[in-house]
Amino acid sequence: MGQWIQHPHSIVILPDADEREALLEDPRVFVPAHLPVDLSRRSTAVSS
Repeated sequence: MGQWIQHPHSIVILPDADEREALLEDPRVFVPAHLPVDLSRRSTAVSS
């Protein structure tokens, strides 16, 4: 596993599989951490 590095600003993209490897060679590009989300506990209430 790699180390966790905070990135204060970023954008998220979903590149095509053939572009992914080339992008990962760029030091400005990183794969974001996966934070598990329990969607079964999501509120269904609508606020106004």
